[in-house]
Order: sequence, then structure tokens, then C-alpha cells
Amino acid sequence: MAKTTETIGEFTMNILTAEQYADAKKNNQIDPNQLYFTPEKKLVVAVSQDEYEAMKEAGTLDEDVLYVTPASESVTIPEATETTAGLMPPSAVTKLKGIDEGANKYTHPTHTARASGLYKITVDSLGHVIAVSAVQKSDITDLGIPSSNTTYSLASAYNNGLMSSDQYSKLSGIESGANKTTVDAALSSSSANPVQNKILYVALPWEYYATFYVDSWTTASTDEQAQGFAYKQTVYPSKKISVAPNLTANSMFLSLGSTNKTNVFATDVILADSMDKINGGLVYTGAGTITALVEEKPSSDVVMNWWLRT
Repeated sequence: MAKTTETIGEFTMNILTAEQYADAKKNNQIDPNQLYFTPEKKLVVAVSQDEYEAMKEAGTLDEDVLYVTPASESVTIPEATETTAGLMPPSAVTKLKGIDEGANKYTHPTHTARASGLYKITVDSLGHVIAVSAVQKSDITDLGIPSSNTTYSLASAYNNGLMSSDQYSKLSGIESGANKTTVDAALSSSSANPVQNKILYVALPWEYYATFYVDSWTTASTDEQAQGFAYKQTVYPSKKISVAPNLTANSMFLSLGSTNKTNVFATDVILADSMDKINGGLVYTGAGTITALVEEKPSSDVVMNWWLRT
């Protein structure tokens, strides 16, 4: 058959046999911008989209005919779906751009589930756990940990150990920053240590006072008279400082008794005479008392003051 050319809309249709098409291709006569068909009869019919749909519904379409719609008519291509080809939607473009070149679907390998416990694990170069086994006692002892319970004794002056409750109580009673202080039990002219308060208390001189009344002198005993004393009187001294110790038979006088001045000459002369008679006799201490033995009875009441150490 002879080659025929037919123009439908904007398309150029070339109808030729297979031999004619082969010769045209051999002689470089094929135009890439044209369509070539090889049927035994006219194969191309131009119809509108509505006409095509009507013929399809009526069942009058010819299987040997290629039906085309003119280029002037618009064609709507729907978006592609999972089952139907079509235009790529924007969401698909975004998803495609987010997939790296060479990416593939990764499925994390599965492993046997393990109950809570202590395990030894093996990890490959990708960080995957590829083997698991329960830790045995030998695994622990191989690390140098004793296989039996460790027991500790109480600490001593020579061995380390646990702190006892008594040691803890003692430590709790020591203030932070405390140090050891040695306290002397006796007075010393060379020691740099502090002295116990009770030693100072005993060693300090204390002042006492008492009144001898002229009418309270009594006759001395026969033995006392034999020693030259005619009168005696016992008084109960008061403390100049309330914290002073109570007098005992072992208290020691540190001074002679003194009397208080009145700044009246005649009175002071009489008081001084009474004081001298007492100081000239025998004065000694007892349990909270002072007793005076005199050769001559004082002529007045007199307040006497003494410094003593108890």
C-alpha cells in the first residue's frame, strides 16, 4: 500500500506498512515529531471526548481504530494513588525529597527477650547486642571480689575496723576543732598548762569577817588557862564573797585580823586595842567557826577581818 498522511488537529499521522516504515527508517526519513502507524485499513479517527465516551457506552468502538481527541481539548490527569497512575501530588514530592539517595528500609533485628537480671552481653561493630548470657558467680570472683561475705571487727588502737557505739558517742561529744588540753592538778611556777578550777579555788585567799561582842567572852577552860589564856569566844564568820569555801579546822590564816576604821580617833583607839588583844592571843578555825583565846578581855565590840585559805 502507498504511504498516506493525515492531519488531525495538531497531530500528523503517517499510515504505512511495516516494510515502508523499515525503508523510511533506513533512509533516515522518520520524523521524530510525527506519528507512524502500520494497519491494513484506516486506523485513526478524530473524535471529541464526549463522543468517545458515548461510543464506549454504546459499545460501537472499533478495536482496529485509534481514537484521538484534538489537542485543542483540555485533558485532566488525576493525582496518582496507590492503585492508579497519575500526577505526583505535592505531599509525595516532599516525601521523596526527604529520602536520602541510596536509602533502604531498615528492620531492627529481633532477639530473645530476657527477664530482669545481671547479664554479660556481646556487642557488634554497629552497637547491636548479638549475644546474652547470665552472669555466674565465677565471673564475679574472677574480678577479685571475695566469694564469701566479708566480716569486720570493731576498731582498736592497733587495727582498723568498725566504729563501736561507744566510740561514736565519744566522737559525737567532741566539738569540731577541739584539741587535747592538759590541766594541772597542782599550782606550779613553771607549767604552761591551765590549772584545775578546784585547785585554784582552794589556793586562792578568801576574806571573812565576824564580830566579837564584849559581853560574849567566856572563861577559858582549865587547860587553856594553864596556857595563859583567861577568856575565849567563838564566832561564825561571814564570807565577803558568797562563793568562798566554808571554813574547816584545816583552814589557814594568811594575815592577822584587822578592824574597820571609823575615822573617829577615840573610837578607833578603842577598836585597835580590842583588835590587838585578839591578835595577841590564840586564834584558830573550826567547821565554819573562828575561836579566839585572849589573856585580857577586850573592852569593846569589834569587827575582825581575816584572809584565809581553805
